[in-house]
Amino acid sequence: MFGKLRNTQDGVIRGTWQYRGTKELDGAKPAETSRAFRNWSGQGTVLYKVRPDTLAPEHFFESADQGTVVVRYIVEPVSPNVTRLRIDATYDEDDHHRSHPSDGDVENAEFAAISDQLKGTGHDQQPTAAADAKQAGDGTQKLAGALNTEAKELGNLVQQNPGTAAPQQQQEEQRTNLQSELQKENAQLQATTERGQQLQKEIEDLQRQRSARIKSAKADLKAEPYNQSKTLQSLSHGDTVLVLLQTPGWYRVQTVKGDQGWVYRLMLEAAP
Repeated sequence: MFGKLRNTQDGVIRGTWQYRGTKELDGAKPAETSRAFRNWSGQGTVLYKVRPDTLAPEHFFESADQGTVVVRYIVEPVSPNVTRLRIDATYDEDDHHRSHPSDGDVENAEFAAISDQLKGTGHDQQPTAAADAKQAGDGTQKLAGALNTEAKELGNLVQQNPGTAAPQQQQEEQRTNLQSELQKENAQLQATTERGQQLQKEIEDLQRQRSARIKSAKADLKAEPYNQSKTLQSLSHGDTVLVLLQTPGWYRVQTVKGDQGWVYRLMLEAAP
């Protein structure tokens, strides 16, 4: 269904950027392997899209310096009617050899683009994604509907053609197989949902750990990390911000309204 995934060939990584005023990374290239992830041992096809020489991209936890953004796509066949698409994104620093996981924005943006492509080609069936429990639920519901339809057609065939109907034992075996397949899909949906909830909790915990507040009477939110830079706005004592990036002297932060800029580190303290 997904073929070679046109998203790996389009040269763009969505949901992140490195310069203010842009909304995505260009210059990305497809790849068959990447050392940013461990080798995939499961079933399906694994594809990559990489963008080297990226400077502290947005939406990667504590990203800094220069490195490579890597997006991995895993296409897994679940059944003849359902395919699961798993998307993961990470940022690897060139100098410090550290990996920074995405906060989910990259995966969500790439998944949305693939969904739009499928709609544009006339595919009604949507892929299931480990990062999106709702999509997994939709796939399971479609499979359940297909199984129920098949079971009904089997029952109608027996009623309409009693002389040529399969033996009772064969009918029972077919019904058991259909029920077993549906139970497996329900189990996979439950596991996907629980994993999604766990990831959401981990993200919330990390965000709490990175919260800070203004401890001085006021603090300037700067466009760049130096005193002579343009002041974007003034923050008041007690205002809470989210720390996106740390340098020895300045912190890049995001306000509760979503504005981003730089605050001198001595103006901040850890939020309770």
